[in-house]
Order: sequence, then structure tokens, then C-alpha cells
Amino acid sequence: MEFDVIFIGSGHANWHAAVTLQQAGKKVAIVEKDMVGGTCTNYGCDAKIALDGPFQLIEQLQRFKGHGVNETPTIDWPSLMNYKHQVIDPLAPTMDQLFSQMGITMINGAATITDAHTIQVGTQKYTTDFIVIGTGQRPATLAIDGQSFIHDSREFLDIPDMPQRITFIGA
Repeated sequence: MEFDVIFIGSGHANWHAAVTLQQAGKKVAIVEKDMVGGTCTNYGCDAKIALDGPFQLIEQLQRFKGHGVNETPTIDWPSLMNYKHQVIDPLAPTMDQLFSQMGITMINGAATITDAHTIQVGTQKYTTDFIVIGTGQRPATLAIDGQSFIHDSREFLDIPDMPQRITFIGA
């Protein structure tokens, strides 16, 4: 076998396991069809944390308004979005480079499992003792009137202008 373990998807769970196994001397590969690090790193959790922090701070300051805090800061959304990109955008290429330096093979593309020990990405086949599928979740789209106005979480955490009103469907 070429690899001891091939992970399909490079999100947190998979890359943590891949690093642990690589450090234990196993030959490991990760297949990713999108960005290295998965949704949480590039579009979800980390982006939410970068954008939500100032709002949490303002909420805390508002509790003290009239009790020693006189002014509450406001959010400059375009600047905050720029900050988010400064923090998030370098993560995928940095992780890709770190995995490579560690000896983890990164394979770009969509994996197809062809048998119990083989995956195929494009025209290339790879053999492995174990295949781990950790491809995460995807947002569901709704076939409703006004669908063109709906943003999924990935899109929402990258909108250039903060909306005046918003409704969330799902959690």
C-alpha cells in the first residue's frame, strides 16, 4: 500500500488525526477538493470568531453605559471584513505548507472510493490500508420564492456590507 491512511477532507478532525498519525510514523495523505483546513478554518468557525469578537466587546461595554462607560464604539464593517481576510486568507496556504513539511501528502481534488483500499482523484489511483471520510456538512438550499436573496453561512461570513436586517433559518 502507498499509504497507511488516506483522509478524505482536510477539516479539523481529519488534519488533527493526520498529524498525530504522521508523528507516530504512519504514511498519511489528505485529499481536499476545496481549501486546505476545511470549512471551519476558511469559511466558518474561524471567520465567525474574527467577526464576532468586536460585537461581543460592544455588548459587554453597553452593560456599563451610564456606569462609567460613556460611549460605545461602532463597527466599521468593511474594515472588520478586511481584518477577517488578513487573519483567515493565509491559513490554507500555511497549513498546506506545514503538512508538506511534516511529510503529509496533500492531494487536491475530489476523491472517489473505488474499493476498500483504493481511492481515485482525477485519473490517479492511490492505495491505502485505511480510508477516513471526514467531508463535513454542507448547507441545505431552500427551493422557495426569493431564493436568490438567501445566503448560506459561507457566503454570509464574507458579505462586503453589513445588512440592516437579517433572518436566520436553521442553526
